[in-house]
Amino acid sequence: GAVSESTVYMELWAWSDSADDTSVFLDDLRVETTLCTPLTIGEPSTLPPAGLTPEQVPQFVVIGFDDNPLSEGVTWALNLFKERVNPSGKGNSATFDATPARVSFYNNTHGLDSWVEDEPSKLIQSYKDIVAEGHEIGNHTHNHHSDMNMMNWDTFTANIREMSMSNWNSRIQICNDKLTSKLAIATDTIKGYRTPFLLYNQNMMNVLATQGFAYDTSIEEGYASIFDGTNFRWPYKLDLGSPGHNENWYGNPSNPDYVSFSGITGVWELPNHVFMIPHDSECSQYGILTGLWSRIKAKLPYAGDNKITGFDYNLWSSAELNKAEVLGILKYNLDLRLQGNRAPMMMGGHSQYYVGSWAEHNAPNATSAQMREAISEFIDYALTKPMVRIRPGIDIIRWCQNPTAL
Repeated sequence: GAVSESTVYMELWAWSDSADDTSVFLDDLRVETTLCTPLTIGEPSTLPPAGLTPEQVPQFVVIGFDDNPLSEGVTWALNLFKERVNPSGKGNSATFDATPARVSFYNNTHGLDSWVEDEPSKLIQSYKDIVAEGHEIGNHTHNHHSDMNMMNWDTFTANIREMSMSNWNSRIQICNDKLTSKLAIATDTIKGYRTPFLLYNQNMMNVLATQGFAYDTSIEEGYASIFDGTNFRWPYKLDLGSPGHNENWYGNPSNPDYVSFSGITGVWELPNHVFMIPHDSECSQYGILTGLWSRIKAKLPYAGDNKITGFDYNLWSSAELNKAEVLGILKYNLDLRLQGNRAPMMMGGHSQYYVGSWAEHNAPNATSAQMREAISEFIDYALTKPMVRIRPGIDIIRWCQNPTAL
């Protein structure tokens, strides 16, 4: 394209398909001109920040639990990490040597005053335990739009698409107010936000900026054909918008639910990358029966390119997978990161799914015990890799703001 005075940098994607069906991917060929400046911290890129090579950077794993309305579910999630610590391999930075493995909880707060799904006093105590044990508490709106959940889906999404700043502000601010007052924590400790159903608009993003959030983790990325699990984007600033938004269906003008997003200042994006599904030739390596993608496609005929939304609901319920399949997918996606650019691996979860009767009604091919085992065994697998660091979302953003090599 034409280079002008407003050009900051240009990014080229290049690939070649050879006769023997192999391909070579050349990552981020940047064109430097007299009008272009070097890539700065926070600009969208599949390259690790600050000129570091993949071998020099940690492989972050970010587990983000949404909603968390049941104290029993929160306690189960907390117990996963009580005794688990990150590796301290030779030559690693002291900042990340043997730190506790910790995660993020993006909470709703409508159950903290009166009974919704659990006794409020128990739920409040479980949220206090999140803080006391060094995990991150984030904002997931006050009530997950439960005041609109009687609408049909098309009406509901249309309302979200048109929601005003004042409406968003109330939903997000009440959550912050409840968390800070009930848990006796400072407002500036709540740095991260994820929107319900991953539905957002420009007004919501504007509220995040005005309320001083450090990062958002609502944008799904990776469905574009150029992404294969080894080359997802690293977290980036939203100042100039989001390339991930522009690539996904929500940002496609052909989508009736399309929303535009031009950017906000001072907030980072921690993208929710899709999960890659192993090809038939790779299934046995991960303990999965051949034909996994065919089975998923039969359940989700709209899915394509061996990819699925990177949340546990989509694995256990939408695709109706079993323990071996979910565990294999998680291991496979971590291995792809390690073979590639080591972009953080985000796993979206819901602590309430792993207790009670959720599996009985929503996961036809797994029990609650098997679901818990899959997550626990994946964590153990990840921690055998000396470069892996299981840390909350805010820690990854802080690292990206000031990157240091292993």
